[in-house]
Amino acid sequence: MKKRGYEQITGIDASDGMLREAEKKQAYAKLLEFYCCRDGLPEEITGKFDLACSSGLMAHDHVDGRVLDEKIASLNPQSPHRFVIFTTRESYLETLGYGAKIKELEEAGKIQFVMKKPFTRYGNTEGQEVGRFKPVQVSCFVYKAL
Repeated sequence: MKKRGYEQITGIDASDGMLREAEKKQAYAKLLEFYCCRDGLPEEITGKFDLACSSGLMAHDHVDGRVLDEKIASLNPQSPHRFVIFTTRESYLETLGYGAKIKELEEAGKIQFVMKKPFTRYGNTEGQEVGRFKPVQVSCFVYKAL
């Protein structure tokens, strides 16, 4: 994201260990420990961002569709470039209810579909199993917040 001109990147995770790993990358202006859909959106990130992006968050035993409400609420209402970007397995749209939430937000005029790009997560483990990680098809979804 830094390579694309985003300078003030805030990394958010529920795990202190993951935040310590993120700190090593030196890509973040700020790191915040926060558990989506449980703690309520912190005031310090409400209406603050141009872009809300996540990977690996929308999965089993992580978060429900309310995470999309939180992503939208975190966006700066004055920014002309308000986007919600996330990755998830196509099957999770139905089985975990993300698709129904997306439809609700589209019908309410809160988001508009921009694009979807399928890719292989854990593709670098091709031909081998590394713990529970094995190649799986996922998609990156981009929505413009209205």
